[in-house]
This record gives sequence, C-alpha cells and structure tokens, in this order.
Amino acid sequence: MIFLFSLLWAAQGWVAHQGEPVVNARVYAIDQRLTLYEARTDTQGQFIIEDLPNLPVRLLTLPPSNLNAESLYYPNTSDLCSGEVFEKLDTLSIILPSADRIYGVLEQNNLPIAQALVVAYPREEHLFPRGAYTNDQGQYLLEGLSKEASGWTIEVGGEYIPTQWLGGGYDDTQAEYFEIGSDLHHQLLAGISVSGTVQSQDNELLNEADVHVYSGGEVKSTQTVDGRYIVHGLPPGEVLSWASLEGYATTYYPTHSMPTDSISAPEEDTLVENSNIILPYESAFEIELWENDLPVDGASVLLYNEAHTVGRGIPVEDGYGIIDALHPGTYELMIFAANDGYSDGWYANGGLATTPELLELEENDLKLISVDLPMSGSISLNIIDEHNVPVYGADALLYASDGTLYRSATNINGEAKFWGLKGDEYELELHYTAFCTADPGYCSSYGGAINPDEQKHITLEDLENIQLNFVLLQDNDHDNMGDAWEQGYGLDTNTDDSSLDLDEDGLTNLEEFYLQSNPQSPPGCSCNKSDQSLLLSLPLCALWIRRQRWLGS
Repeated sequence: MIFLFSLLWAAQGWVAHQGEPVVNARVYAIDQRLTLYEARTDTQGQFIIEDLPNLPVRLLTLPPSNLNAESLYYPNTSDLCSGEVFEKLDTLSIILPSADRIYGVLEQNNLPIAQALVVAYPREEHLFPRGAYTNDQGQYLLEGLSKEASGWTIEVGGEYIPTQWLGGGYDDTQAEYFEIGSDLHHQLLAGISVSGTVQSQDNELLNEADVHVYSGGEVKSTQTVDGRYIVHGLPPGEVLSWASLEGYATTYYPTHSMPTDSISAPEEDTLVENSNIILPYESAFEIELWENDLPVDGASVLLYNEAHTVGRGIPVEDGYGIIDALHPGTYELMIFAANDGYSDGWYANGGLATTPELLELEENDLKLISVDLPMSGSISLNIIDEHNVPVYGADALLYASDGTLYRSATNINGEAKFWGLKGDEYELELHYTAFCTADPGYCSSYGGAINPDEQKHITLEDLENIQLNFVLLQDNDHDNMGDAWEQGYGLDTNTDDSSLDLDEDGLTNLEEFYLQSNPQSPPGCSCNKSDQSLLLSLPLCALWIRRQRWLGS
C-alpha cells in the first residue's frame, strides 16, 4: 500500500510584540521542499494557515514594515534550519523581539524626495531585508533590522529617480555598509531623462502609446500624451526605447523590429531628446492547432525573429491564437504541447520538426499557420521509500539517446511525469537534495540501479505511455548510502562516512555500498559469506519494482 498525503491540517496561533497583538504580520508555513503557505494576522494578532498537506513544516513570521520587531523562524531564530519542525501543532504563541532602526533623509539638488522606496539589505545573506517609503520631507525610518546583522547596504529607487545604492552610486559592489542606529542624509544622483515622439508612418502623432525606455540596467515606462513622452530618473548608459499601440507593430528606436540602435548618454543630468519612434501598421500570424480535426486546448507557441533576439509567446485556447503587433520579416515558430499529450517542436511544412521553417510575413499581412499535432509518449513515475511513504521533492532527470534532458520533480504524492516523448532508449536519474542537514534524505537512483556505473535503460516505443515505480532508501546523513545498509554493517548514520575505507581493502564505504559488499571485511576475510542473508534482507537504494505499459493517452 502507498500512503498518499491526502489529509490536511491547519497551523494557528497569535503573534505579539511587547505585549500587544501584531496586526498584518505575515506567517508562513514552509515545508521541507521550501513550498510556502501563507496567512496574515488579524486585528487580534491571530492567524490560521488552513489546508496544509500532511507534511512537516517550519513557521516564519515577518512583521509589518512599520513595526520595529525581528523576523524569525519559530521559536526564536533567524536560521531556517534551526527552526522547530511541526507535523501537527496546537495553538502557538509567537513573541517577536524588538529589532533595530536606521533613520535617514533623501534629497536631490537639496530638495526632498518623496515616495522613494528604501530597502536595507543585511551583510549576512540568511537575514531579512527591510523596506520603507520616504515621506513628503524625504524622511524614512527603516525598522525591524536584525540585531544579528554586522552592517546594512541601502538601495533606493522611485518613479523619478534612478535606482542607486547609498554611498556607492549605481554599483552595488561599491555600496557603503551602515550601522544600526545611523542617522543618514544623502543627496541622490539624478540620472538622465529621455524624451521623444511616437508617430505612424503617415506622420500622425499617436496618443496613449506605451513607451518603455532602458538605460543602465533599468527600465521605466510611460504613455504618450499628444504623441510625446518623457521619462526621468534612469541611470546613464546606452538608451534604448521601444513603443507599442493596438493596431501597430511593436517598434524599437527608431524604426526597427528588434533592438538595434541606441543613443549614448554616459553623463549625469543629461536630457536625451529626439528618441523618436515610428510605428508601422501591424502584421500578424493566426495559429490553429488540431489533432484529428479536433482543436487542441492548453498548448502555447513562441514566435522568434530570425536572429532570435525577440520572442513573442501566447497561449492557444480552443485550438486558436493570434500573434500580432509584428513587423514584416522572417520568423520561426516553436510549439509547446507536450503537457497535453502531444509533442513539442518547431513548425515546418504543416507539422513539427527538429529544425524550423522560415516564415515570411509581408506588410499588413495576416498569415494562417495550421498544424496537425502528433500524439506522443510519456513516462509516469511513482516514488516511495521503504515504508511505502511517497518521496516528495525528488528531482527526476530523463536523458534521451541524443542527450536531450527532460526534468521533472515528484509532488507530495511522490508522482512525476515526463510528457512529449518519442520512442527511444532513455536513462533516468533520481536525486534528492535536502535543504537542511537535519531533514530527511534519500539515495540517488540510476534507472533502478544504486551504482551510476550500472545505469539501467528504459525503452519507450512510439506513442507508448508507461508507469515506473521506484523505492528510494532513506539516507538521513546525506552520504548517498542507505541508512538500513549502514546500520546493518555498524556504520554511523549521522555522519558522512562515505569516503572512509574501514577494512583497508582499497574500496571506500560508498564503493562497498554500490557493490553491496561488507565495508568491515578486511582483505582475505571470508566473513562476507555469513553476511549473505543480511545483504538479501536489506532493501536496495532504488528498486525498480513495477512497470506498466499502455498505448494511447
């Protein structure tokens, strides 16, 4: 019997700081694969995280930005892996300790900057950043800064100012570290401004066109008013502008279908003028996807220009989609339908291929692409441990004979699936990486073999769907040797002892595990004979226990 995680439970409690309930705190239940389940505290500081799967979790509490309290994992730590693990719990009382502050004022040309976003980042990566906005006087108060931090860098940005680092300008590696309790006063860099017009090929100024401007690693967006636009507060650099409007082709400065030309603006306080963009009328592709004259729903397509510098993706609903706002030119179309039981591939000659057909699009053209999609095969996996408990979060890697890699991961029921497969010889690897050393682990599997040198191949016929079931041995010291095997031979299941050679026979413990030989047997000893019954009773790290085949979907 395989036990499925179908039961649900709830985590609940209340959050307080200095004897008062904390309102609008975020409380997360985090499982051992780092999936988050969230709730917020109400006006009484109470929370309830409902419908949690029957899995171990840790609890993280983040206070609101206007409260000077520490962020912590229950009961009182900043380290995820040091947090208490719950499988069920009664009502919890979470008490947040007080934290530290940094004060400051932001100005530009001696004028206050209002509504700038200010974010403090701790030197220690496991600690939490904190943010605040400046008021009308340019003042900000960063609260909830961890007392564990040895220093903080501060990033600021806003609608009319470029994103920058206090003390370091635009270079985060040059940002200054500030101490808690600092009272700061900074003049911000102004950056550059960019202005221009958006018009049609008929010289008509176009109103309410969406305009995006890039410079120095940052993008700011606006709309045209009477065909004109201006953006402020970009870092100096190479300026690239582009615009879009319904009925017209998305165009990069000044008339291109892809990023080509830019305007150099290397100096602060520069106004870049005449970044003018001319939009031609749009062309478009209509996409139809079929399977035996029935529309295919749920697929998606991605259209590239010939240089692969611009891609446009859309979902296909009820067999139909349209990719518009295009320039005349040459394109290539990729179709993604594997998750619906079909194949992925490039469009070519009315079907799918490994190399794309070049699709020509004329000015003001509407071209129909109709594709009859072939069905494909699949491999489904069920992964359990020795106790018939599903293994959640195992990474599954499937290699085709040509080296193509397909990736999947097991869900909470230990299930994973590879879609869109053609008939081939495949190699399957299963790996499990624990995020915390105290969390459970499992050995790797190589198509059912514990030894990577004995990889077992999986044969899949065209249009075949098969189900494979594997058992992974528990390996809670993460040395890729099964705990039961280690216990049977007196090894330490709490320490990575895979590289040791206890019997000095030239084989490490891990190599002995791969061979299923006795790691305590010195050269010339015949004690392996007496261990045969023990070896036979120990489950392998990954056992290929069942294979089911069926044709069709």
